[in-house]
Amino acid sequence: MPRTKNRQEPVEIFDAYRPDFQAHYYNKIARPGYGYETYELAYRYGYRLATDEDHQKDSWDEITPEVRRYWAENYESNPDRVWTWEQFNNIVHYVWHRLRDSKQKPATSGFQAFEIDFRRHHEVTYANLNNPFRDYKPAYQYGYDLAADEQFGSRSWEEIEPEARQQWETEHAGRWDKYKDAIRYGWHRRQAYT
Repeated sequence: MPRTKNRQEPVEIFDAYRPDFQAHYYNKIARPGYGYETYELAYRYGYRLATDEDHQKDSWDEITPEVRRYWAENYESNPDRVWTWEQFNNIVHYVWHRLRDSKQKPATSGFQAFEIDFRRHHEVTYANLNNPFRDYKPAYQYGYDLAADEQFGSRSWEEIEPEARQQWETEHAGRWDKYKDAIRYGWHRRQAYT
């Protein structure tokens, strides 16, 4: 990848964005015979570019020629499957802007700055359960607040989950298993922003 130090994206943070990427795929890209999995490579590539420290000051127009060359060398030359830049460039471009725009200083601050994102995640994740966003909002807020707390924010999700669960079950009426994914998503989104 252009000027990237061969790093892997943190899987847990990519996974936090996966519902957004899947919603984008199903709303904008999906076509018969090709599932999200076919396109996840482009979502991951866009994610790595957008989160790469070497590209934080670059614009999309500045890196496009280099990104295109890298794609051609690494993906179009695969003899098993040809993934042309023309097929996938819109996805890479979408992810670049989706993540970069979400890292810009929001017009509002705190939890409210992320609420649209949380609503989108709720629509994708919980839409078929017929539970309104207002039922899940406290879970997103709780996850967001955990990430902002010094006691929890500097540790991994796996480290804090037992304590977070105990605190949730003590202070909230809802079952942990029902709200865990929303809590984790709120935590990861706040983590990705800092």
